[in-house]
Amino acid sequence: MARDASQSLPQNAGTLRLTANGYFAQFSIAPKQRKGTLLRTCTTEDEAKRRQLAIAKLIARLRESGHVAVIPTTIKEAGLADEEEFRKLTKLVERIAAGKEPGLPSPKTGRRADITVEQLAKLWTSGELAEQYPDHVRVKRSSDTDAAMLTWLGKVRLPDGTTFGARAVAAVTLDDCDHVMGALPKTAQSPSSRRQYAQALRKLLVYAVYPLRLLTALPIPKGWLPKGTSDKAKSSRVWLFSSRRDQAPWKASG
Repeated sequence: MARDASQSLPQNAGTLRLTANGYFAQFSIAPKQRKGTLLRTCTTEDEAKRRQLAIAKLIARLRESGHVAVIPTTIKEAGLADEEEFRKLTKLVERIAAGKEPGLPSPKTGRRADITVEQLAKLWTSGELAEQYPDHVRVKRSSDTDAAMLTWLGKVRLPDGTTFGARAVAAVTLDDCDHVMGALPKTAQSPSSRRQYAQALRKLLVYAVYPLRLLTALPIPKGWLPKGTSDKAKSSRVWLFSSRRDQAPWKASG
């Protein structure tokens, strides 16, 4: 049976429209971000559609290999290129995707612009993120605990009906964080327990800022973490109180 040609089409094929200056193709490069280019060498609609699809395939190849930073420039160059130049660009993209182009870092799974909260949480708690970025991410000793907490947060339904875990990390907002923190389990009602959940979420977003550079800044402000009291601090106060009581002079009995 012949394979359906539509199965080979990239998920994000982009859009195409005719302008006063020629055919203009536009593509999604990140959540709420689009990049367009004028197809300067395409004079007919058929030529423009073929070039649009060819660019979409280049974008898909770069995205799946983790080289999202190259996508905007690739779109621009692809719009300017003639047939021969586009063939050269296609070979260059393949070399970049294969990690053969000098001067480019090896692909990083966590650098995908469309990575979700759930996916990043698994990368972190599994230790894979620490393997990719050993200079900036430490291996978690409490990975099972963090995984359980982030799994709970990931299942929380947001006001738009989607789950927090399905939210693209690059699109996470302060409202999202406040919402999931308001849906903690009954076992996490103490300040210290609530703080643990908040700390796990905050650390995940810290890594999203750097080294992943999926966010330009933390969506949560200073002072957002609940004011929890650690068990260590509690035991210290108990010990101090007991010590002072033991040292107090006993009143002689009459």
